Amino acid sequence: MTTELLERSLYTKPIDILLAEDNEADVKITLRAFNKARLQNNIYVVNNGQEALDFIYHQGKYQDKKEFPRPDLMLLDINMPRVGGFQVLEKLKADARYSFIPIIMLTSSKNDEDIVKSYSSGAASY
Repeated sequence: MTTELLERSLYTKPIDILLAEDNEADVKITLRAFNKARLQNNIYVVNNGQEALDFIYHQGKYQDKKEFPRPDLMLLDINMPRVGGFQVLEKLKADARYSFIPIIMLTSSKNDEDIVKSYSSGAASY
């Protein structure tokens, strides 16, 4: 394989994205935006922070690593039931096995404290 072909294949390969969002309307909006942008990625959706952790750590119904691969990117709602977004972020960033996964925090909050906490906890974007 030529270097050019290899580089092109690296940029066109779909990535695995985990969307952790408890609001069904926000899930639909996000999926619609990806579809409209014609982004051909694999998007997995979980509805709370505990499910996000189960997905990442392959626990419970997410044990099959082929069906539920480690995400290349995570979109994480701050306010979720069971385990909040900040708790998920802090746990993953403290774990060397998963600390490299870029995590984008999702929220409608414009609270400066949330922004500072997101970045200081290791979020890639807010």
